[in-house]
Amino acid sequence: MKKFTLSLVFLLSAFMSNAQLYSSGNNLISGTNIGIGTNAPIYTLESRQNSNTDWCIRTTNTTGTSRSAFRIQNEDSIWGQLDFFKFGKNYGGTFMGISRNNMGGLNSLTGPFVLNCGARMVFGTSLVASPFTQTPRFMIDSFGKINIGAPTDLISVGTTTVAPMEKLHVNSTGSATNIKITNAAMGHTSTDGLDIRTTGTAASIINRENSTLGLGTNNTNRMTIDASGNVIIGTTTTPAGYKLYVETGILTEKVKVAVKTSGNWADYVFADNYELQPLKSVEQYIQQHKHLPGIPSAEQVVESGLDVATMDAKLLEKIEELTLHMIKMDKEIEQLKKENEQLKINSTNAVK
Repeated sequence: MKKFTLSLVFLLSAFMSNAQLYSSGNNLISGTNIGIGTNAPIYTLESRQNSNTDWCIRTTNTTGTSRSAFRIQNEDSIWGQLDFFKFGKNYGGTFMGISRNNMGGLNSLTGPFVLNCGARMVFGTSLVASPFTQTPRFMIDSFGKINIGAPTDLISVGTTTVAPMEKLHVNSTGSATNIKITNAAMGHTSTDGLDIRTTGTAASIINRENSTLGLGTNNTNRMTIDASGNVIIGTTTTPAGYKLYVETGILTEKVKVAVKTSGNWADYVFADNYELQPLKSVEQYIQQHKHLPGIPSAEQVVESGLDVATMDAKLLEKIEELTLHMIKMDKEIEQLKKENEQLKINSTNAVK
């Protein structure tokens, strides 16, 4: 009895009148600090547990509804309330959370829920077996950069540290990186959605669906690549048989057009076996058709357009044919000159 009395005196001497602890029966214990598991607390509320048994706060909930496991609340009701909660015991252990108010008001009231840290704030996971390695998975540093992995851009996804220049950086340690965008209506498999990817030093934007890929400005589509690879700049459908259509035209300082083989160019006109059409026949064709032989009419150009390489070859063909005709005429003129000179000589000799 004496030993119990001394222990009680020692415990009560550790408290002062400005701290009060009540039991449910309104029994009062006064003192400066309160200790649980220690008779010499140095803090207002101190709990010590030296064995392997965890110290815990437990609530009983058998209904399967949300209940707070731990609550911090000031005296002006739930508007100053912070809950650490878990759904009822029938729910899995992953349904843990922190609420600015109670669960019924989660995300339904105005005002922010703030977790603040003077340095980095790190969220991570650890292995469930030895060596129980802890790995940061998500971090907000003291400058407000959000990192998933280890980069240091404003928002970064990856595992390799890079210079903080971009607003969003996605990085990987492998040779390929991609961002995939899908929707529930069309599916989520590897062949669905939009891919933005890099492979080595190459980069691409690919629509993996059998559909179009569009690029635009001012909330308006300006360029479309269809499922067959045809490119349309503007709104008009690409004519059949062509890979590119540009509405209203192209302005450029230089255009270079290639032909598949030398046979597609007009040098064949100078071959020894080329049959040069007589000018009389050309005249008759023009009188009948109102355009040169081998050259499309104005109506055909309006309907089907021009193949620049083919048309240039045809125009060169006509120039080369005209050149051959002029060479032939020049030879005939020279021959006539010679014959005329000879006639003059003969005429002069006859007079003598």
